[in-house]
Amino acid sequence: MPRIIGQPNYRTIVKGRVVLKGTPPPEKETPVPDDYPCQPPEPPVLKTHNFIVGTNAGLANTVVQPVRLGSEASRVIQFTEVTNELVLTECRLEPAFTVVVGGQQLKIRDTLGVSHVLLSAMGEIEVPPQETVSLPTRLNSDSPVTIACKTHPWEQSQVWFQSVLPFTITDANGNFSITNVAPGDYLLVATHWSGNSSQKTSQKISVRPGRTNSIDLIIQAPATETAAQF
Repeated sequence: MPRIIGQPNYRTIVKGRVVLKGTPPPEKETPVPDDYPCQPPEPPVLKTHNFIVGTNAGLANTVVQPVRLGSEASRVIQFTEVTNELVLTECRLEPAFTVVVGGQQLKIRDTLGVSHVLLSAMGEIEVPPQETVSLPTRLNSDSPVTIACKTHPWEQSQVWFQSVLPFTITDANGNFSITNVAPGDYLLVATHWSGNSSQKTSQKISVRPGRTNSIDLIIQAPATETAAQF
């Protein structure tokens, strides 16, 4: 989580895991095209990675946010400026999921030496070989914006433009940790996005100075559907 301007050290930690309950739905897939410029996988099929499940069903790429309850719920939190970067590498756009908040920049960089034309709700963006470009950003979006290459549709990422709330994103095994959360009562909300739908869960917590709150959150897997192509 980015550093919050002017906030004292409360010596607090909110940590835990997000676990997926059930079977993740099949990913979208497509055969490797003849002009694929990277080493093809085996078998030669390209897949999305919406649901990354690690050790003990830990769910990656899940946003965890402590939402303040009570009289200070609407207090504005200001972050230091951070530059987020999406990188075109190994025929992927990484990271596959990220969050951008107000005051942060978003850039995209090519390492493949290939031209790209990115399409999204923000418009069409050209990325020349081995160059970095800035993407237009918005302060808020109800759901993540999908950014995908026009000519290489397997290169895609989801970017969620959020309000200025503390947040973190779970790692490959579903673990998360948020440090220096201001004392108070919160609703800890975990949101996982896949395509145009979201899976959510939440639990109330009370954060006190100098304490560590450990909590596990469970997200129910959506109904299984037949996998489609890109």
